[in-house]
Amino acid sequence: MLLYCTREEAIGILTAARDFHLTGENYVWVVTQSVIENPLQAPNQFPVGMLGVHFDTSSSSLVNEITTAIKVYAYGVEDYSNDNRNSGRSLNTQLSCEGAGASRWDTGDRFFRYLRNVSVEVDTGKPNLEFTQDGVLKAAELKIMNLRPGISKQLVWEEVS
Repeated sequence: MLLYCTREEAIGILTAARDFHLTGENYVWVVTQSVIENPLQAPNQFPVGMLGVHFDTSSSSLVNEITTAIKVYAYGVEDYSNDNRNSGRSLNTQLSCEGAGASRWDTGDRFFRYLRNVSVEVDTGKPNLEFTQDGVLKAAELKIMNLRPGISKQLVWEEVS
């Protein structure tokens, strides 16, 4: 069973699932990061053995990605500027919160096409950072977590190697 919801919603859903005998050995529950919330503890309503999909959103992880984000933007600007079809087109938005500017950035959709075509080399052994035609990251690094009993039978999430 794939469960995409908040932690509070998961408590209610998994309580009902347990009541209907849907959390036993014949069922595998996979939850998203929003359900994991705190890897060091989990509600007792969650079944042991449940799996979670998690990615690192710590401050240090996000700070480490700033350089990559700037590269994506810079490569997008470079590709946009080098394309003769954009001669005379500015990337200045003229948008304003004061009501004096445009409410929509007309060049934004055009610039987005350049951003989604950017490819940035990252760490050795990892695929380049690239995007789909919708602008979604092609390869994301996810961690698989397993819910298990910890000290004093408190449930804890453990990363699967």
